[in-house]
Amino acid sequence: MSAALDEEAPLLRKAAALAPLKAWVPAVCMVAWLGLGVAAACHFEGWSATTACYVIVQIVTTVGYGDITVKTERAKLFCAFYVFFTILLLASFVTDRIARMVGNDAAYIAHKIEVAEMRMSRGGDASRKSSTASLWDNMLACFLIFVCFVFLGTCFFAFYESCNCSLGPGRVKNCIDGPECSTTGGYMLTWTDAFYMSVITLTTVGFGDHVPRSLVGQLFSIPWMLLGVVATGVFCSSFALYMQGKQKEHKSLGRVSKHIFESMDTSKSGTVSKAEFRVYALMKFGKVSTEELANIDKLFGTIDSDGSGQVTFSEISRHFD
Repeated sequence: MSAALDEEAPLLRKAAALAPLKAWVPAVCMVAWLGLGVAAACHFEGWSATTACYVIVQIVTTVGYGDITVKTERAKLFCAFYVFFTILLLASFVTDRIARMVGNDAAYIAHKIEVAEMRMSRGGDASRKSSTASLWDNMLACFLIFVCFVFLGTCFFAFYESCNCSLGPGRVKNCIDGPECSTTGGYMLTWTDAFYMSVITLTTVGFGDHVPRSLVGQLFSIPWMLLGVVATGVFCSSFALYMQGKQKEHKSLGRVSKHIFESMDTSKSGTVSKAEFRVYALMKFGKVSTEELANIDKLFGTIDSDGSGQVTFSEISRHFD
């Protein structure tokens, strides 16, 4: 046994040494692919690195404002293939890595919520906590992270881009940035607009009626969209898991009272047969309704022509033939 371990030791050490390299290879490939997109956008369209990166992030997050689009034939051809392979391969890798990071934050917040609940409850015991309660804490943690991104986006755009002359081809003619922005035709953004824009962006709907219109706004949007879109997806997933947990908990057998036992004992024999328990479980798990059972009993009564409570093969054959 020890000899076999000695022979495998060099292989194990080699695998351990290569583990960090294997972890870095996908990340390096991801950065290189994103860099290729940024470089191609700068070359074909003449965009700045900030604008190109801003558009690439829209592609990865599938927000797609439509405020900046490609114009040249070569850029459109490149963009068609680049978008397809980015969505197919890279976007899933990027969102998976960010989802893990957001998930770790959510798990930390959920743990803090659980500790606070235990302190508030008298004689609280974490081991007694139901799975649904844990799913609730996780969903609440994910929701708080989502709210933070919405709040961050709302505050930034409401304060910094409350009035903006925009930039590039979309810049308002004769508009003057600063105190005279509103009087010279600048784009106005209220708190409601900023909140609406944040939610529409993070849910990847991306109508495009409100978009970042300043260089700083685009720089802010690059990490905000990338992280916020994933945080929204994680929250939606946690909400779905919580609802599924609630449904499973509702369908579980749980505590059986005397009244429930008597309802299971349809024969009033004082005991529950396997057939009676099956009927109760099917109803509890939502597999069959009371009306459906009544129709089945009615069908059985029709087949049981002699009223014996049992049916023979000839009775079944005669009825269904």
